[in-house]
Amino acid sequence: FYTRQGRLIGVSGRALNNNKLRYLTLKFDENEPLIYGLRTVDYNKKVYVTEGPIDSLFLPNSIAVAGSDFAKLNTIVPTEQAVVVFDNEPRAPEIVKKLSQIIDDNKYHKFLKSCKSIILGGESASIELLKQCLDLKLNVFISYGMTETCSGVSGFWINEYPDKLESAGKAFDGVQLSLSNNHVSIISDMNMRGYYMNKTQRNIFITSDFGRFNNGFLYIENRDRDVTISGGEKIN
Repeated sequence: FYTRQGRLIGVSGRALNNNKLRYLTLKFDENEPLIYGLRTVDYNKKVYVTEGPIDSLFLPNSIAVAGSDFAKLNTIVPTEQAVVVFDNEPRAPEIVKKLSQIIDDNKYHKFLKSCKSIILGGESASIELLKQCLDLKLNVFISYGMTETCSGVSGFWINEYPDKLESAGKAFDGVQLSLSNNHVSIISDMNMRGYYMNKTQRNIFITSDFGRFNNGFLYIENRDRDVTISGGEKIN
């Protein structure tokens, strides 16, 4: 981690095996927030703000707060250029809880209102939380997707469709959504080619999510009972 001036203020490591200690971070200056990518980002362009440094490597012109206070971004990134991207971890309640905590704290409101967009993927947010976002006039975009589809395949701006808060939005350009035995089926060039050691599949991916459609909007009803989530991983 470097400051904008190039001064080293911290380092972080992540285990790539099954080690119980997944992350280790050393901070050299308690007065500086650990924000990854400050010396390489172009502050005159749109800046994507992720939570993890690894996530930021897959987005153009991106930084990562790495556990730092979102409110501190006010003094670092021009807020009108910021796009906050919360982790897209399907059925991960920690992500929704984090957004709820930020919205409930008044000190974040100025920053959140100035963001061009706040992309929320993962477990469905409560209607009450999304109504709070509407009341605050936050630019929230709901996204639905998964690792197998390289993240989002559908979504919508809640300000444009306040009556669709329970939905997962409409299919993105280049994506075809349908139902196969009530499971959400996805056709997209972004779909994975298959699981390791399994046969290569066509560009159609049938999820474990049960869904329905209403006026072009996808609604996720439930998840296949034969699939369990453990630590963010799907187990059949």
